[in-house]
Amino acid sequence: MITGELNPKEGKINVVQGNTIAISKQVIPRDQMGLSLREYFATAFDEKDYQLDRKIEEVLKTVNLPITDLDKKLNTLSG
Repeated sequence: MITGELNPKEGKINVVQGNTIAISKQVIPRDQMGLSLREYFATAFDEKDYQLDRKIEEVLKTVNLPITDLDKKLNTLSG
């Protein structure tokens, strides 16, 4: 609902202007499974992000996935 893909049956969704909303796919497309963690996260940005590694590590830490090898291929990770 927060992305606008679904509408609430009642009530409304309020998003403060200027805030950033991050989402993550629950299923990674098969054609992207050969990408490394770094390559996969890089596809989320239009321009090269020079703080990408730090951002990835923060995200993984937040969801309790302490992966330190950002060159590891997605298809080698457990579900």
